[in-house]
Amino acid sequence: SRRANACRTPVHLTPSTIGQALPGSFRPSKGRTDEEVGRLVGVLTHRILEQWDFHSSADGLLDRIEPIAQQVLTSEQAGLMPAISDSLREVLGNFAGSALYQRLALATILGREVPFAMAWEEGQIVHGMIDVIYRLDGRIWIGDYKTDAVTAKEVPERAERYRVQMMLYKTAAQRSLRMSSVSAQVLFLRCGVGVEL
Repeated sequence: SRRANACRTPVHLTPSTIGQALPGSFRPSKGRTDEEVGRLVGVLTHRILEQWDFHSSADGLLDRIEPIAQQVLTSEQAGLMPAISDSLREVLGNFAGSALYQRLALATILGREVPFAMAWEEGQIVHGMIDVIYRLDGRIWIGDYKTDAVTAKEVPERAERYRVQMMLYKTAAQRSLRMSSVSAQVLFLRCGVGVEL
């Protein structure tokens, strides 16, 4: 019945939950510890970059790992710190030496960790957080940081898994900025490659 369907339909959605509902969506299959390390690496990476000045020397990025980790990790998670630190050094070290980092250093950063909410289908609300909004070469861009363990060769295929998420981010940015055109790029930090979607 319509009422039963309405009751089963979630009212609040995020771009990633909408993307996961699609066939062939990406879901990591790792052990619990690896999964927790991966999740925390993503959280810490976002926290570090939220506060980072891209005009600064990229070498300083690695110096932010320890203080940010101390702020974020609980005492129960402290045992994971060696694995988290190794992974963060790889992610941020590769990113710092990439053309992708240089691109953001040339940009004017307009916003970081920008929350949004917008009406969606069947009375639903989509809400989320845009990692970075910037202006470069006369265009407004939104960027979404990814810490996926992929090679540059694997990036185009992996980027497709985020197409729905990026479409939602672009729509939210276009509506809130009242602009007809906003560009979007998935920023694969570990291999320093960006893909426009």
